[in-house]
Amino acid sequence: MQLYASAPSPYARKVRVALMELDLSDRVRIRPTNSIEDAGFREINPLGKIPALRLDDGTVIYDSLVIVDWLDQAVGGGQLIPLQAKARNAELRRHALANGVIDAAYNIVSELRRPQETRSDTWIARWSAAIGAGASVLARELPDTLTLSAITGVVALDYVAFRLADLDLDTSDLAAWRAQFGARPSLETTLPQIELT
Repeated sequence: MQLYASAPSPYARKVRVALMELDLSDRVRIRPTNSIEDAGFREINPLGKIPALRLDDGTVIYDSLVIVDWLDQAVGGGQLIPLQAKARNAELRRHALANGVIDAAYNIVSELRRPQETRSDTWIARWSAAIGAGASVLARELPDTLTLSAITGVVALDYVAFRLADLDLDTSDLAAWRAQFGARPSLETTLPQIELT
């Protein structure tokens, strides 16, 4: 299998962490991809977004949640996303909140890349508030084991620190929760500042 990814992408990082946690790293080749500069990438994912996972039969799966769900169903047996409906729904709800923090951070990053005179301070403030509120709730609700929502919470926190440190956003509650995982290899070797090889 082949995973199209980039190191800074929080969405691709979720999948990379899941691969390690499911002990699948040796079965998937990482294909460093710049989806913006690679015009041919739309043949892999028509939306032009990473990550995308090409299976051995040529099928391509896209969207990080769909990829992790497929991997967990295929080999994880519900290790990352519970199989039972009520527990699964609770896990996916926590994931949606953590992924929303990533989305808000990504939106701010995109907005800050615009020329100063065209940026929206209103939207930056709104997304910043979403990050702070989301991080606070996540710190109370995320599990102590690396499920999908926990992986996404870690990725969200690390992405905010990596891309938005200058904004001084309050994610201290989530940082205290994240500390319990220490220097876990799946988290330390996939940090967004570490280039893919």
